[in-house]
Amino acid sequence: MISYEGKTIRLRPLQKTDIEKSLKWRNDPVIRENLIGIRFPVTRELETGWYESVLEDRSNKRVIF
Repeated sequence: MISYEGKTIRLRPLQKTDIEKSLKWRNDPVIRENLIGIRFPVTRELETGWYESVLEDRSNKRVIF
């Protein structure tokens, strides 16, 4: 697994165990409205589907940390 680490940040490939954290971030009103551009709450079902599509993608056309 490739990862990049600095003094204040660590980037690594997405893992299924990250769902709880990303749900929290995506549903934070400030992050959701100002950074992501999604105006509605993200459900666990939507997030799980997104994770599955990302983790199964073998196209090598995107990198998600």
